[in-house]
Amino acid sequence: MARSFFGKVVKVKPFTARKQTLNLYTVRRHFSLWSWQNSSERSVFFIMFLKYAIREFLSEKKTIENLSRATLEGYELLFSDFMSWTEKEGIKTIQEVTPRVLKNYFIYVSR
Repeated sequence: MARSFFGKVVKVKPFTARKQTLNLYTVRRHFSLWSWQNSSERSVFFIMFLKYAIREFLSEKKTIENLSRATLEGYELLFSDFMSWTEKEGIKTIQEVTPRVLKNYFIYVSR
């Protein structure tokens, strides 16, 4: 259980197991199949998942040769989606990625 930005309790399946492999294909399937009451619940879930993915990526960057194929495919999918969206929005440098840009990306993904 987690609380959304508006204080509403949101049911999410947290990705807390350290040995669990990151598989974005499975997450995307669950993400689209879960019954969401509103888009804020979906946004909260995606933000939690994105934070998890980035934290795992940074913690495992020194041992990238030991990552499973599913994990590498998941990272590739996550970052390629973000990069294609930034190209479509005309964002060319990392300095242009602001909290507002990330919020717009979360809104785009949660639709």
